[in-house]
Formats: sequence, structure tokens, C-alpha cells
Amino acid sequence: MAERFEKLFNSINPLCVGYIEATHLLPYMPFMRSKAGSIFKAHKKSSEEGFQVMYDALIQSDTENKWDIYNEALKEAEFNSICKLYAFMQEQTNDFNSYCNIFEIFSTEITEGQLNIIRFANHLKTMETILESQLEDIKLTEEKEGPNSAAILLFAYFPSTLSYLMKDLDKYLNIPGKDDLWKKIQNAVPVCEDEVNCVSNNRAEMIMQLRQVILETVHPRDIWPVLSLDLNLPSNNIEFNRSDIEKVMDMYEHSSYQGKSQTLYQALFDAGYEQLCLKIDGRKCHDVINNGYKQLIDAHYKMLTEKIKTLEILDKLLAAKVINKRDKDDVVAKRESKGDITAAQFLLEIIPSKKDMWHKDFFEILCKNKQRDLVKELEPDYNCNSDTEADIDSDTNLDTNHEDNPSQIQKQVGTNAKEIVLREYQKELISKALLGKNCIITAPTGSGKTFMAVKIIEDHFQKNEGKVCKVIFLCNQTNLAEQQKNVLIGAFPDLIINVIYGSPESQSKKMESFTLSNIVVMTPQCLVDNLKHGRIESLSIITLLIIDECHHTYSKHPYNILMSRYLDEKFEKANCQLPQVIGLTAVAGIDVTKTGKNAKEHILEICANLDCDELCITRDNIKELCDHVPVPVEDVKSLPMERESALSKVIKSFMSDVHSSLNNRELSANSLQFGTTQYIGWLSDAKKKVNSSPFELKHEFASIQYLEKCNIVLRILNGYRAKDALEILYDYIENETLETDAFQNLKILLKRKLEEFEGHSTQEELEAESSCLLELVDLIQKKFHDKPDSRVIVFAETKILTRILAKVLKDKSETADFNPQYLMAGLNKDSVPGMSLNKQKDTLGMFRNGVCKLLVSTPVAEEGLDIQKCNLVVDYLTVQGVRSHVQKRGRARASDGEFIQIIGSDPLLDKRATVNRIKVNQMQIIVNEVYEDQLNDPDAFKKTLKEIQMKNKQERDAVQVQKMKLVKASGTYELKCTSCNCTAAESSDFRNFEEKCYVIVNLDFRKKISISRSRPSILFDDVKRIGSIFCDNCGLYWGNQLVYKHTIFDCISIKQFKIVPEGKDPILAKKWLKVPFRDAVQPLTEEDFKRVREDSSNKFEDDLLPPLEKFPTPESNSNID
Repeated sequence: MAERFEKLFNSINPLCVGYIEATHLLPYMPFMRSKAGSIFKAHKKSSEEGFQVMYDALIQSDTENKWDIYNEALKEAEFNSICKLYAFMQEQTNDFNSYCNIFEIFSTEITEGQLNIIRFANHLKTMETILESQLEDIKLTEEKEGPNSAAILLFAYFPSTLSYLMKDLDKYLNIPGKDDLWKKIQNAVPVCEDEVNCVSNNRAEMIMQLRQVILETVHPRDIWPVLSLDLNLPSNNIEFNRSDIEKVMDMYEHSSYQGKSQTLYQALFDAGYEQLCLKIDGRKCHDVINNGYKQLIDAHYKMLTEKIKTLEILDKLLAAKVINKRDKDDVVAKRESKGDITAAQFLLEIIPSKKDMWHKDFFEILCKNKQRDLVKELEPDYNCNSDTEADIDSDTNLDTNHEDNPSQIQKQVGTNAKEIVLREYQKELISKALLGKNCIITAPTGSGKTFMAVKIIEDHFQKNEGKVCKVIFLCNQTNLAEQQKNVLIGAFPDLIINVIYGSPESQSKKMESFTLSNIVVMTPQCLVDNLKHGRIESLSIITLLIIDECHHTYSKHPYNILMSRYLDEKFEKANCQLPQVIGLTAVAGIDVTKTGKNAKEHILEICANLDCDELCITRDNIKELCDHVPVPVEDVKSLPMERESALSKVIKSFMSDVHSSLNNRELSANSLQFGTTQYIGWLSDAKKKVNSSPFELKHEFASIQYLEKCNIVLRILNGYRAKDALEILYDYIENETLETDAFQNLKILLKRKLEEFEGHSTQEELEAESSCLLELVDLIQKKFHDKPDSRVIVFAETKILTRILAKVLKDKSETADFNPQYLMAGLNKDSVPGMSLNKQKDTLGMFRNGVCKLLVSTPVAEEGLDIQKCNLVVDYLTVQGVRSHVQKRGRARASDGEFIQIIGSDPLLDKRATVNRIKVNQMQIIVNEVYEDQLNDPDAFKKTLKEIQMKNKQERDAVQVQKMKLVKASGTYELKCTSCNCTAAESSDFRNFEEKCYVIVNLDFRKKISISRSRPSILFDDVKRIGSIFCDNCGLYWGNQLVYKHTIFDCISIKQFKIVPEGKDPILAKKWLKVPFRDAVQPLTEEDFKRVREDSSNKFEDDLLPPLEKFPTPESNSNID
């Protein structure tokens, strides 16, 4: 795959050289940062030279998935033409190389001025090779981005069937003056006719091949009037019957009219038969998807014909071209003559026949017509785009009064709401919550906590009828927020329900709908941020707060930050009106090692943090709970220790060499065995010592980093192939961003040893499978043999291991049929690339629907994922804490569910697994004990919680006082470039705004940087990113240029600098949270704005970038690289 896309990008390279700015891509390609200096130096000479240097470095890089990362960088930098071409070529299989050859020829012709792109596109439109709308896109792109970008976009619009493209190119190019170009293309694509057996390039032949499809699909009344003249069809007093289409096709076949194929095609196109026209043109039509949704309609036919509001959606279906005008007239006639059900039946028959991917428009129209419940019946995971649409004219600050507010329209739970029927154990669990008390509901995974929350919400609205209610449902993960939103929309179709999460930009847009929403699903950090910045005035605006997975409410988790604010308002404001708080959890009180408290103290702290009145558990209906909530069968698979591999010996040899080079006696290992638990402890102690002085102990600092990485690989070698371990090590090497001599020397040494190993290893040795891997495959095979429609989740420890394990299972014939996919958390541009939220949602959708039946995941899927068919969960060579144990086990929702932990021969994993099972049993005992204390003496229980709350508040206040003292005592700090050690700024140069952005207001800083402009992109609210800044001395990436209130500021990336206190050793900080002078940084003032805007080049008006020439232009530097 990598070679294919290298060929693609090579083929369009002449166009990219004049189109892409290399410096726009660097912030999104961390593996290229070591080359940033040479790229920036070349870019100073010309953007074309800068791009070529970057592209050459990209070709030479060994980074896995580099082309995917390159494509993601192009997306982030908004080079959309190339992204569309990349997507187009992903669908090509047999003809990939031929298309690349064609692109290469045209790219050369265009850049040499031999071919005018707009004239070429116009000719292709005339021949109907591309559509009118595509031609308009190309013209617009040419105006805005130039001919190179327009040319790449044209390539993306080429027909997906090569033979059809060649036929049209033949017509356009096989003429005097262009025949040389045509010969080049013919030589580059020597064979194309034989590649398409069932599809002809000629529309006449294609129509005949599709005759039966036309007979089954097309109604004669749609095309008869257009064809009557050309095919000599009778034109008066025709009563069209379905069978008359056969007469049309007979007349078509026997007609001698030369333009009959074009006339028939145009008639079908005008009548809205998009699917059919795509097939006639040899283009891609989503037959499998279209037919799948047609079958879905057929399966729910009776329900739809009875409930669908036919007349209300006809105009919208017509506007979306799902039906045509004659279809609409027929539906209306059917209703008038035979009633609603007959009209609905007729509509459902014709809807799937015309537009490609028709179901999207159909479902969205139903949602907008307030028939979401029908869509959810058809496809439970479907997200209506209209769910978040609202017309907002109100101010973003929210009214804190719960009484009737004329600026708000309160909707009540209407008659369309589905009746919520709970089981007895569920009623028992929510009984106290229905009395308005703050509660923690503790119940096993799969017991229906979400539906209990829905019942509490319903009761809340009913009891507060006539008042303004605002319900906030907090979810710890974004994918869970979407899941909960879908449940709530199904339960309350008459209420306005929105979901808010994600980047600050997307949050600020969605916050506009907050005021009119009845229920808002949010992530906790989102709520904390909006309260902090005043977009939500206070917690008193909320009437009911539901916290999912509330066991996280301790320490510095956003849940606890939020509840600390809640408790501060409760204690500091008299008669403060605060929301009812409901916590939901399956694992209360088990993360005790993190808090240093015993289990009972931890549960009491969680209760205190949530201001809990009642801890709710099942006591009276335990039998019913056990009957309806299956407990998965648990097992631990330990396997005999395997013979040490050759690669393991190579890695240990490297680690021994590294230890021999350590001069610091305090860091001697004293014959510890590599890969053991004891060695992990030694590494932990050694890291603390070297991290305190990373610049004085440069060699030791680099050595510990590499020893740690090698030790991780040693510990996982028994579960993966040698080639997989090599891939992990090479990934570490290539993504190492610190370029000191110590790191470079170790990188060279390790790389040499690995290359020597590869040179002496056979393919069989590299691909030899461990007993753990064979055990995993055997488990999966048995599960699918017993139940073919199973769902299996395999948890791996890290992103790298997750991706590699999914690849291994895809490569194996025993598991390939289950379409293994991987799932991991969001994109992380500084380390291992993750998955975007949309990709996560797509993958989970495939898993739910059975397109993928085998999911390999990081711990991101352990909480809240509800797949009823999931009947096997495997922990593969990873055993985390007890909370993780309970949550992973809970993903096996099916009645025959199993939770298996494959631990190999690792005694540490065996010990952890045993401790987890013991703690799970202890947890339930302690929860019951706390419940009994509450039941027997409720006053003493409340008093205990109050004491914990007051103690925690005193600690928070003391921390705040200490911070203020540190701010006053804070001295001067210098920031020095980690690459060249030049001084960049001092701590007094910084200001912050919204406590998110730390910017430099000293104008002398501009003399030390080089600037690369990019297209403005919104970060959040009115803050835009307009470019990147680099060290003028060495070219290291330093951060971004931002626009805030029409003023340009320099915002640095703190991890690119050494922080040097006066008279002390330098320190490193990866985040501003760890910066020692962070609390001393003052907010931006009007004086700061005036000082920065004294330089007119810092003014940013009307979204127009100031010319870069106004900035100090850095001179070339021979030391750059």
C-alpha cells in the first residue's frame, strides 16, 4: 500500500511543487521535525525548493504510515484537492498504476504550459466525462488556488472506470496537434479494454447489458414523453402500465436513430434515475449499500406504511431528487383514490430505485419531519444532522433563574415520548433519586443505568412542569456522549437535545444552542471550561446533573474539579440554588491505590465529592438483577515460558552495552535481569535521578530512555512475532524527536544491531508465532465456530501494539474473514498517531452492524461501549487495575459472554489478575458495608461526608494560598531553544488569555524568529492560527502565530524550550501545567494590546493577512539543519 501511494504522489509531484507550502505541513508531521531546519532554509529561497527538500526527506523516511500522516497533514493544512484525489485512488485496485501514469503525463504537460486546465475540463464536460457541478468546482479552485490545484481536482473527478476515461481521452486527444500526447498515454496504459468484462465504454452497449435492470426499475411514464419523437412512440392518450417499458426497449433496439443512446440516457437522467445513469457510464454505484437499505425498508414495510407521514415529506423528497415530479403526482393521486396506506406503499416502492445512496436523504427528511423514531427503528445508530439545528438569537450568557423566563420556550415531555418501563431492581435503584435527592446509583455493567437515568429525567420534567428545566448529562468520553445522545433523542423526541464536546472551536459553535436546549450531553472538561470562561454563568442554571462513570470523581479529574466548584458554591453562597446530582457507576470505590486510602475511605470520599445523600444498591430484587444481567465467565490463560528468541538476545546485548557506558555509579544496575519487574523498578528510580538534571546527565538521560523502550519490547516479545517487535523498535527510533549527540549515538548503535539481526534471520524466524498469539487465534476461531454472528473485542496495552495486533490478525487466514479493525483514542501529533473521532465512530458502527466482527482496541473501549452481541473479550498480555478489569469484563454483554486474560508466562500479570479478582469481591462487600452504615445511622453518615468535604475545601484553599506565595516569590526564568541553546524569551515577556494561550508581548522576540504563513484557521472563539514560527538560528519549530481581537501574537510550544531559573539547573516541561512560573503569568491588558499594536504589522483586520514582507525577514544561516 505504501509503495502505491508513493507512486501516486510522485506522479503529481510537478503540480505539488507549485502548489504546496512545505512549512504549512511541518506542524502536522512530527517525524519530519528533525529536518525542519533544512526545509526552512530551502523555503527562504523559494517555496518550490522548500517543498522539494521536504518531499525528498519524506521519500527517505522509514516511518510507517508516512503517506497516511502526509495525507492527514494535507487535510489539516486544507490542501483539499490532493485529499480528494487520495480518496479517489484508495478505491482503485487493478488500474492504480495506469491512473498514476496518466496523472504523471498530464502533470508534465500542464506545468510546461502545453495544456490549459480549464479548456481541458470544459471539453470533458461537453463529453459528459465530468459533471457540470464538478466543472464549477474546478473553475472556482483555479481562481482561488491556481491551475495546479485545479488540475489535481480534475484528476479526482475522472471516471473510476479506466476504459471509460480512455474512450473519452481518445475522442479529445486523437486529433492532429494532440496525437503525440495521446500516443504517450496509450504507451503508458497499454491494456485497458480487457480489464472490464461486463462494462462497455459505449453507452449503447451498456444500455443493452442493463436491459433487464431497466425493465425492473424504470416506469415508462418517466421517459416515454421524451422518447416519443425519436423512437416513434405514440404520444396521445397513453395510459402507462409498468409492462409498457418493454415496448420502449423494443422500439429502442430496432430504432435506426443514431442519437438514440444519448436520448435514452438523458431521459433517464432527467427522470432522476441516478443509479442507472452511473452504471451506464461505468462509474461507481453503491449497489450493496442501496440494496441493503432497500431490504431494510422491506423488513419494516408494515410499520412504515402505517406511520409515515407521506404528504408532509413529498416536497422535500422531490427537492432532494429522491423522487421526480411525476412520482409525486402519482403518490398524491394514490392517496386521493385509495388512502394513506396505499400512497405510502407506492412511495416506499419507488424511493429506492433512483438516487444513489438515497437512504441518507430519506432518513434526514424523516428526522426533520419529527419522525426520528422511525429512523431509529430502521437504524438505531443513525445520527440525524437536524438534531443539532436551532435558530439562536439570544445572548451566550445564561439566565440563572429557574422560574418562567420569557426569553426561553420550555418544552415539556410530550405524547411522542416512548413509555419507559423499568424492571423492579431498576425501580429500587432510582427510588431515592425520584424524591429529588443527590444519589450514587451503583449497579453492574449491562444493568440499564442509562435507561434508569432516562426515567429520572422524565420524572424531573414532569414534576417541574411549567418551569424552565436544564438537564446536563456528562460522559467521560466523546464516543459515549454520542451514544447517550442517541438514547435520549429516542426517549424524548419532543425535547431539544444537543451534544457538546471536542475542540474549543466546535464547542464555541455548539454552545450557541445551549440556551434553548432542554437536555445537553457534554464531556466534563467542556462544562468546566465553559463555566470558567463565563459562557455558562453558574451551576445554578442547571436543574439536574447526571454524571456517568462517576467513580472518576476524585483527585484532578474534571468531574472532581466540577464538583469542587459545586461544593464551593454550596458553602460560600447563602440560599444557593444548585442542581440535583445523580452519579452512575459499576465500580464505586476501587481505585484505592491512586488515592492512598483504603477502600472504604475511598468510597466515602467519592460520596462526599458528589455531595451524595443516598448510596443506592440493589437489596430487595437481587434475584431479578442476576436473572437479567449475565455475568461473563472469567478465565486466565497462563502459558509455559518459551525459548528465548534471537531478537531478545540482540536487544539484551544492546542494553548491556548501554549499561557498560554508564559512568554514574548511582545508576549501576547490579546484575538485574532485563525484562523483569525488578528492572522496571530500577528504571523508575533511574528516571527520577536523570530527569532532575537532564542537561548535565545528557548521556544518562538518553540511555535511560532507550533502556526503557527496549525493556518494553522485551516484555511483549513473547506475544508477538519478531517482525512486529522490530517494527515497534524502528517506530521508536524514527519518531525520536530529541536530536542530541547522545540520542543519535544510541540510535545508530541500536539500528546497526537490528540490521545485523535482520541480515542473519530467515523469513520463518521473523514470522514465527508465539504460543500466546496461537492461543488468541484459537480462542477467536472457537467462538466464531460455535456462533458465527459473534462479536469479539481484544484489548492491547498501547496504540502501537493495538495497530500491530490488528494487522497480524488481518494477515492470518484463520481470522481475516472477521475483518479485524483497530480502535484507539484521538489524534496525537506528538507521538503515536491515533484516530479521529469520525474514524472511531465509523469503526464502532462497523462493529455494531457486523461488517467488522473482531475489534482490537486500546483501553478507550473499556467504558460504556454497549454491543449486545459481544460474547468474547480478551485482555491480551495486559492486566490493568481493578476498575479496568470490571469495565472490560462488562463489555461481554451476551448471555454466553466470556472474559479471558492471556498473560503468557509473566508472573507480574498473573499476580495483578489475581489481585483484581480479589478486589472486585472486596468492593461489593465494602459497598454493602457503607450502605449499611448509611441505613443504620444516616445522620452519622452525613456528618462523615461533611467532614470530608470541609477537609478537602481547606486543602484546596491552602493550595491556592501556596500558589499565590509562589507567584510573589517567583524569580526570572530564561527560555532557551533545546536545539541551539539560544535565549528566546524571559518569563516576564509572557501574558495569557482565557487561561489557554500563553503569548509573548516583547516585540524584540520577533528578531529571533522566522515566520511561515498559513491559511487562517479557527482554534476557538475568536482566536485564529495564521502561521508557524521557527528559531531563526537553527530552524527548530517554536510554535504558532495567533490572532486574538484583531491583533497578532506569538504563541510558543513550551516543550521546545529549556526553562532556566536564575542560578539553577535547566528543566523541561512538556505542558504549561508543569511550567514553574505559570501562575505568575499575568492576563493580557489593554496596555499590552496597545504596545503590540504599535507595530502596524501586528494589526489583523477583516481576515486579511498582512504581507509577510512587513515582518523582519530572517537572513540565511549556514548553521541551519
